[in-house]
Amino acid sequence: MQSRMHSPAMIVPEAIQALQALGKALFASAEKTGVPSRTLFLAYLRASQINGDSVCVELHLCILLP
Repeated sequence: MQSRMHSPAMIVPEAIQALQALGKALFASAEKTGVPSRTLFLAYLRASQINGDSVCVELHLCILLP
């Protein structure tokens, strides 16, 4: 699979902290509203598929299918 775009972490290494903070905020918000974390992982997986990010696709699959 060829990536559709470059990873923000590779272009701007400082972005990884912001992306991790965003992920934590999304999961905290989902927990408060009752959205299952599995649903968020499915959304992450689909976004990774759309972006052609094979590393993240594999990461999210490993989390979803232990």
